[in-house]
Amino acid sequence: MKKFLAVLLCMVMIAMTVIPCAFAGQDETNFDTASSVEQALKMSGDEYPIVFVTGIGQTFSYYLDDASEKVMYLHGEEHHFSTMANLFLLDTEITTILGDAFEEIGNGDMTSTEAARVLNQLKNNKILMDNFGTKEDAANFALVIGQMVKTLLTGEYSINYDNLCQLARNLLKDNIIDENGKLPDYILPAVNECPVSEFDVLPNGQEATSFGKGRFYRDVPCREILQEIGEDKVFCYNYAPFGNLSTISEGLDHLINDVILGEDGYFPDADKVVLVPMSMGAAMVSQYLYNCEQAGKDPHIARVVSVVGCWNGSDIMADLIEKKYIENSKDLFYTNWDLITGNNSTTGTVLDVAMHLFHHENLSRLITDVLSAICDELVLKSPSMLALIPCDRYDAIREAYLTRPGYENVLKELDQYHQVQLHLEERMKKLNEQYGIEFYFISGYGLDLGGGYETYNTSRDNYSFFGFLNSANKVNSDEIIPIQSTAPGTSYVLAGEKFSDEYIAQAKANGTYKYIDTYSQSIDVSTCYYPDHVWTFYQQVHQLDNNNTALKLAFKIATGEITSVNDCKDTFPQFNDSRDLRGINGSVDSIKKMIASCEGKPEFDEIVAEANTYLEKAQTIIDSTINHRDDEEAFAKELSEFASKFSKTIKGEATDTASEPSFWDKNGESIMNAIDEIVYKVFGHWGFADVTITGKLFNMWMKVLWQFIPVLNLV
Repeated sequence: MKKFLAVLLCMVMIAMTVIPCAFAGQDETNFDTASSVEQALKMSGDEYPIVFVTGIGQTFSYYLDDASEKVMYLHGEEHHFSTMANLFLLDTEITTILGDAFEEIGNGDMTSTEAARVLNQLKNNKILMDNFGTKEDAANFALVIGQMVKTLLTGEYSINYDNLCQLARNLLKDNIIDENGKLPDYILPAVNECPVSEFDVLPNGQEATSFGKGRFYRDVPCREILQEIGEDKVFCYNYAPFGNLSTISEGLDHLINDVILGEDGYFPDADKVVLVPMSMGAAMVSQYLYNCEQAGKDPHIARVVSVVGCWNGSDIMADLIEKKYIENSKDLFYTNWDLITGNNSTTGTVLDVAMHLFHHENLSRLITDVLSAICDELVLKSPSMLALIPCDRYDAIREAYLTRPGYENVLKELDQYHQVQLHLEERMKKLNEQYGIEFYFISGYGLDLGGGYETYNTSRDNYSFFGFLNSANKVNSDEIIPIQSTAPGTSYVLAGEKFSDEYIAQAKANGTYKYIDTYSQSIDVSTCYYPDHVWTFYQQVHQLDNNNTALKLAFKIATGEITSVNDCKDTFPQFNDSRDLRGINGSVDSIKKMIASCEGKPEFDEIVAEANTYLEKAQTIIDSTINHRDDEEAFAKELSEFASKFSKTIKGEATDTASEPSFWDKNGESIMNAIDEIVYKVFGHWGFADVTITGKLFNMWMKVLWQFIPVLNLV
């Protein structure tokens, strides 16, 4: 039972985090720009201020207290609220009560009487009721939990969709916008009306990783690059991911034309900026450019450097809204929880087995209802989210979901946006001719949505649960956004496939063979809107903050140092391998600290010298812009092993022997895999009670018992 409830909570959390993400962010506060005008640098030639336009994963908001002051998380201090995945804002006390309730229910064999007691406790919990707003809201929460328990025990689907929607509204109330596109008054998106150089730090001058400059560099590791460019030349436009397109566009307009280029702005002598949109940010930039076009207004943009930008949506968003799953999704939910949840293999196999506690149809219906409730109460009310629907799938979603009463304002913005996006190539070329705006694209490719189950071990990312969606194996993507969206116009075959021999021969005859990727022959950028303005990374996951080559490239394009793939064939090739420096960077930091601890201790001179040799090799890899993923990952493993050896040497431990692993450490994964395999061979994608007489009799007995406990009859 404890396993079931853990799985159930896991499912809810997955459903609450299945909206795409890109490569993570920053925040900040308002500053008086006038006080810094005298320090503003005069921009000349090809030097322009640079503006990041954030993706979903980079968004950040503050809670406001009763005095409308920001509730900050400062170093060494805790506050009441926290962010979850930088997207959904959840009250930590609510999640604590949730966890306590599940743990209490799961202790031992849960009886009906015990279930009734816990439900009563939840209904009468004061903190829970305060945070949910009303006693009715808290009671609804307890009711949904009870309905889930009843569904499990009786085998009869008992979860009321209206109750589920009310729970979604309560849990996600801080993100739900009103009919005017406004968030609740106590939520303040962190507005960056200052350059990175003025981002907040702690009172003692140190950087905090949870906000301000520290957060920015934590999520976008470009400190060395900005030290060269100048932090005072780089800005960041942060916005609430749930909102109206017009509101987000107006905010970007204000930052560009008032805060940066205005008479009292930071750079009054500059006439343009460079935009670097990431992921969802590309859709917001497209809206801004359209608004300028409609107003006959100069956008004041020199170039747009798109980093995995979502120019034509993602099938992930459309599949989630339409609840379309891959053909073998039923099997995946009983065999691939280690991939779906990002957990290790042992935990995943436990979840695989636990899933069989659900009736087959009940499990499918629960997943669908959870997704539907979140979409109905949150996603479908937000034009900015719906801008992530591919244009060719918008009409079907429009007719099925947005023509209902209450969606008039959403429909008005979305109809306009998607109609305009149908002519994206024409618009970009017109903007280039009229205002000189140049467009550049940095993209990843070669993966199914979610990274694909076969390539998951190499993608090393946490979004593999998108692999259960219908479009998962029907794209060529960075696991989140298809290549034709991040590099518009690109021709492709599915990830894992190659162009036909006839296609290759024709490309050679046409002189476009150089635009076909050299790693997999699965994409052809000759058909992209700007073929010489596209750089790609093979099997690069969407969250590419640990690919420093991509970040270096983006800034070199932004500063005008690189204007075409022809400028940098030997340093930044059009087709490059992927990179993930997490392992190397982590070991490097550890080794540097150990070297510092050995200062003045000659007995460690030999291993310190060896450590410095490893650091030199690591720096060579970090500095290189020609990626070799397999070699780099092999070195990362070697470096990690040396760091362990270094640590043991300092501590005086033996380095040639390892501690004897426990029986479970040696055999646990094999045992669980064997159990998982046996259970699946016996039950397939069916629940225990779907197949066994014992399970069916248990359900029948629980149905009868349920009727004789008064409190449970309320569920």
